Amino acid sequence: QYINDSIKNKTSGQTSGFIGHKRTEHAPNIGDLVCYGRNGAGVTYDNAVSEGAYESHCDIVIEKTNNPNGNNSITVVGGNVSNTVGTKTYSLSAGGFITDSKVFVVIQSPSGGVGGSELPGTSIAGTGIPEGTTLTAYEQNGTLNGPSDLTKEITISRGEQIIGKRIYGCLNVVGPDVVIKNSLILCQRSRDIENSSRAYDGAINSRSTGLVVERSELYCPPLADDPEVKRTAPCDFGIDGSNFIARNNNIHGGVDGIAPNQNAQIIGNYIHGLVIVPEEWRDDTSHADAIQVYVPSANNILIQNNTFRGSESAADDLGSGQQAIFAGTGSNIRIIGNTMTGRWGSFRIACSQAGRCTQITGNKIDARYKNGIGKAIWQPGGGNISGNSFTDGTPVTSTHICTRSSPC
Repeated sequence: QYINDSIKNKTSGQTSGFIGHKRTEHAPNIGDLVCYGRNGAGVTYDNAVSEGAYESHCDIVIEKTNNPNGNNSITVVGGNVSNTVGTKTYSLSAGGFITDSKVFVVIQSPSGGVGGSELPGTSIAGTGIPEGTTLTAYEQNGTLNGPSDLTKEITISRGEQIIGKRIYGCLNVVGPDVVIKNSLILCQRSRDIENSSRAYDGAINSRSTGLVVERSELYCPPLADDPEVKRTAPCDFGIDGSNFIARNNNIHGGVDGIAPNQNAQIIGNYIHGLVIVPEEWRDDTSHADAIQVYVPSANNILIQNNTFRGSESAADDLGSGQQAIFAGTGSNIRIIGNTMTGRWGSFRIACSQAGRCTQITGNKIDARYKNGIGKAIWQPGGGNISGNSFTDGTPVTSTHICTRSSPC
């Protein structure tokens, strides 16, 4: 369906969102999707929408070469081919277009944003990989990391400094004082749908102390969509765990952005492009939160000066329970100076019980919610709620807030 939707976006003249182009009309970039028919589907760009349903497959562009001799190509990765995650290469014409005629559509990733990103148009200024950074392959124990490692768990030990690296796989940080900076992490979690085991944890899992993740991009590539396979899912979280600082990162593609447990500083990040895992893939109800505090012992969490972007189409695109910030458990959670745009669920900030959030100040909330579409803030315990506004400058008042004395 998403292929047809992207083609409709193109033919209707839409310039934002995912735009489906003929392969001879758009030169693919990193982050774009390359799609072709399967099992003799006979689908073409011109008949795809009228065909409605057909067998197809899409891969995501992860590398692009520009050689002086003109032999240019792209490398793509796909997660639902013969029960494996695999890569392949497409040759490009002199104009940069894919030459393989079996490809019937190239879906351009959403445009907008000017920050550093390996995936064009998916960042904002001051977040993600700094412009001009040259990424090199990550190496561990003499082995170079590559696209075939996309679903692997990589253990990171004491004091490791990961700077300017491209890493395929999901990082389990078990040693103290690790730094991850100016790097790209691409993580896709393996799972066994036949045994109903779910995707687990994050692209980066903080299991020690002193972790710093800064000016990096954490991306969970799209779900496998082959009904005969369904072996991979996105990360549950971009970052999960305790005792970390996440600063000025670009986090997208997962179910939730960051899941802090204890002693976490989440400052200046851009979290967007979250996804819903289909119900048949998991053992609970799926919805997407930019920040999700879900561990009962969660404590001492600062969420400051971040930008959270929800869906731009329907409010239920990310699940009916989606929130920009959801604190279902925990204590001493401070929410200061964040910006929440796009469509979310019933609340933008939800602190489900008294005492969860000690401070909710100076936040900006999408202006479409100022006129009774849900509530801006849910904080049964009251507390320090002040100086919040909508993105058009209208103050958030008591009419936009649920508390114990003014329940929802």
